[in-house]
Amino acid sequence: MSEGSPAPVSRVAWGDAAKGLLIVLVVFWHVVLKTYLQVDWRIGIPIPGVWGLASDMIWPFLMPLFLFLSGYFAADALQRPWAAVLRPRVLRFLYLYLLWTLIHMAAMWAFPDFPTLVPRSVSEFVEALTISPPNTWYLYALALYFLVAKGLDRVPRWLLIAVAGAVSVAVAAGLVDVVSNRGSLLYNLVFFLVGAYLAPRIRTFTARPRRLVAAVLIAGYLMAYALMRVTGTELMPGVWPAVSVLGVAMGLAVAPLLPGVRLLGPGLTWLGARTLPIYLIHMPLLVLVDAALVGPFSDAGNVVQLVAAVLLPVVLTGGLVAACVLLARLTVRPGLRRRGREAACGSGRSEASGRRARSAPVPAAARRARKSCLARTAETRSPSRTFPASENGPTRAARTGSVADARRRARPRGAGCGSGCRSGGTRSTGGDP
Repeated sequence: MSEGSPAPVSRVAWGDAAKGLLIVLVVFWHVVLKTYLQVDWRIGIPIPGVWGLASDMIWPFLMPLFLFLSGYFAADALQRPWAAVLRPRVLRFLYLYLLWTLIHMAAMWAFPDFPTLVPRSVSEFVEALTISPPNTWYLYALALYFLVAKGLDRVPRWLLIAVAGAVSVAVAAGLVDVVSNRGSLLYNLVFFLVGAYLAPRIRTFTARPRRLVAAVLIAGYLMAYALMRVTGTELMPGVWPAVSVLGVAMGLAVAPLLPGVRLLGPGLTWLGARTLPIYLIHMPLLVLVDAALVGPFSDAGNVVQLVAAVLLPVVLTGGLVAACVLLARLTVRPGLRRRGREAACGSGRSEASGRRARSAPVPAAARRARKSCLARTAETRSPSRTFPASENGPTRAARTGSVADARRRARPRGAGCGSGCRSGGTRSTGGDP
């Protein structure tokens, strides 16, 4: 890199809480835009318009903030050699992108009325995989953005950010022809780069809650959004990106406050370690819900429509998130979780030869470090090829004493902490929005 290497970035509660909130908002946005607003509401009260406005207000910062955080947590991996990061940070995401694009295409093939682009020919499928990515575009973006950031590490950072920013301005102004999620793919690169390059400063900024700063930025974002919409200047070059930047700053200021919110904070932090399964599964489930509900609710009476108009976005969002987490949990075998944690923290094998370390004693400090690493990763590590836990690496969630003791008794004697167990570091395990 053209500047000094940042210190390793550890997974922290505010990052998980922010990603947990963002994935809920992603599901909410899809629920409102693709199902809720497709109902023929005849209640004479602008409740659907309120939900539509809420979804529109979060859109300028939703994916920019998600990619910004992904860049922040990728900062450590960008300093590692290609041999250590090519597979987990690039090839794995490309594999998941291909796999889940096929799954989404198969799941949505029989529902042509669902408002999303589904490739229906070989040429459309090739185009979707390469230049016009479908709903799974976030996986594609993580691979491509990492390739750009690491492959061009000799290019001055300011120049990369300037070029990516110019692309964002052009896309937001409608100067670039976009199909499907091509616009999102081009627009959000700058946020990933800024998150990765400014990781040390972000870590300093988020080290403590800043309530006054968060309140000012929330007010500033709402005013900027309202001014943009009232004046109709969305397509004026630079206006939409400026609102997005303000929204990302707002999200960064709010994130350290989230873990401390009673009842809500722990739940968001827990969800933040499971964002990728939610992102991948919720859309096929939403297709089924859409087919089952849009017609009946459109034909329902006024009382039923009134209740549905008020509650449907919240109920559907919560139900889809819960269903995705449950399905992901049912499809990942416990044995895979255990092997994934051992892979993360070392299993007593020599890195150089791949053979089990012989009789050399392992220092007590190394044993304690490996035990700590296993505890941190116990709740979130998932090496399943279908549902990796997150692109951010291990969390700090701790196991209960009885389970931790069982894990300690199960591991081989003399097993030290391998290179994957880095104090305060981020593993390149692949991931989420």
